[in-house]
Amino acid sequence: MDSNKIYKKDLYLETENLILRPFRKEDRNDLVKNYNDSKVYSKNIPNFPYPYTLKDADTFFKKKRFCYKKKKDAGIDFAVFLKKENRVIGGVSLNHIDFKSKKCESGSCITKKLGHRVYF
Repeated sequence: MDSNKIYKKDLYLETENLILRPFRKEDRNDLVKNYNDSKVYSKNIPNFPYPYTLKDADTFFKKKRFCYKKKKDAGIDFAVFLKKENRVIGGVSLNHIDFKSKKCESGSCITKKLGHRVYF
């Protein structure tokens, strides 16, 4: 097996409170709810739409599928699923992964309403 190959559909991390897993189409409504909480995301993330709509969520999923199919540097995106609320509360991504140097960039975005809680 090629150690540089990551099968994104198989990635799954679990803690006492959270599950980090690939985004699913059924996460769309949670994304819209989270990202419309305030203009914080659009002020701090370049090209982030506000208000965030179901169409924006669909565009996010299509863009990721396109990058995976074209083998572009799509990175790895995890939905952050809060067990006790049974919903996605944000996302975590690893980008520009360099397996040789074991380095990457990371980013996270958690709904403002829950951002003050310590889960990570």
